[in-house]
Amino acid sequence: MVVRAAIALLHQKGIQVFNLSR
Repeated sequence: MVVRAAIALLHQKGIQVFNLSR
C-alpha cells in the first residue's frame, strides 16, 4: 500500500531527525 510506505518513510526520516537533534 502506498500510504503504508509513505508512513514508513516518514517514520524513518523522523527517527533520523530525532537522532540528529539529540
